[in-house]
Amino acid sequence: MVRLCGWNVSGLNWPNKQEDLKIFLQLNNLGLVGLFETKIKMKNVAKIPSRLFQGWRWEHNFSHSPKGRIWITWKPNSFTVQVLSMSAQHIQCYIFQPSDMQQFYITYVYGENQEGLGQELWQTLRDIATNMDDAWCMLGDFNAVLYKGDKMGGNEIQDHEVQPFSECIHDCGLQELRYKGPYYTLTN
Repeated sequence: MVRLCGWNVSGLNWPNKQEDLKIFLQLNNLGLVGLFETKIKMKNVAKIPSRLFQGWRWEHNFSHSPKGRIWITWKPNSFTVQVLSMSAQHIQCYIFQPSDMQQFYITYVYGENQEGLGQELWQTLRDIATNMDDAWCMLGDFNAVLYKGDKMGGNEIQDHEVQPFSECIHDCGLQELRYKGPYYTLTN
C-alpha cells in the first residue's frame, strides 16, 4: 500500500535535510507528501525537487507566498492530483488512487504564526467544508493548538487561544486522528 503524509521540514535547503527526506520517503513507501515550512529559495524551485523527487510531480504555493510555504509532491503512477485551490496557508486537492480506485480530498495547511492571521485560514477551511460531501483529510502545521496540553514550554495557553481552532475543527465536522510516536516532536 502506498502511503501519504505531511511533514513540517523546517527548511529544506540544506543537503543533510534533503538526505533525511530521501531516506524517509524510501523507508515509508510514500507516494503523496505535503511539506511545510520548506524555506526553499525561489532560485532553487526547480533544482531541489528535481534532485529529491526524481520521477515525481510537485506543486507549491509560491504564487501566493514568496516563501513557497507549502509543497506537495506525488508519484504519478500512485496518485493523480488535481489542485483545486490554494492560498498562502493552504493547498486543496482532489486525489485519485488508481490502484484501488479510491478518491478523496486533501487539504494541506501551513498556518500563519502571527496572531490574527489565522482567521482567514479558519474561514477558508469552513468554506471548503461547506461544499464537502466526500472523504476529506487535512494535514499540516496549523501553528495553533487544539488543546492546552498540546504545547510544551513558554507561556501557558489560555482557553481563548484554543477556541478559534477548536471551533473551526468542530464547524468543519473534522476529528483529530490518532497518532503513533512521540507526542512532542519538534527538535532544533
